[in-house]
Amino acid sequence: MMHSNIMFSIQPRYMKLILSGDKQVEYRNTFWNVNYPSWFYVYESKPVSKLKYALLLGKPYKKGEIIPFLSYGTETFNKGNGNREYAYPILNIKVFEEPIGLEKLKIMNITPPQNYMYVNRNVQLYTMLQDRNFTYLNQVSLF
Repeated sequence: MMHSNIMFSIQPRYMKLILSGDKQVEYRNTFWNVNYPSWFYVYESKPVSKLKYALLLGKPYKKGEIIPFLSYGTETFNKGNGNREYAYPILNIKVFEEPIGLEKLKIMNITPPQNYMYVNRNVQLYTMLQDRNFTYLNQVSLF
């Protein structure tokens, strides 16, 4: 499976829920036109301020579709009450053994994305991510 070219930010409180298996879906307003499943890079926002994960996301559910399992936010999404258009199932997690901190990102002229960014627009970051060692953490099996 290939990595996408996309990095997005997640707040630490949501990353904690993902890592515990309580949140098995990532909600976004953006549809990324990639082959699914695909790995996405994740920057954990303040106070952690590090690029330290990759999430394997499955093909998203679109608002109006029903997510067939229970997880953080699925009831709201299924009722159409959420403010997000897409729900991406989280199939697996990688944790970088050596995360990339904010200071190092700034040296490469990278500002952490408030929404998302394309990593190949910065050759130095793209190369670093290709060479990263990581540990797999399996999400709770959804299927």
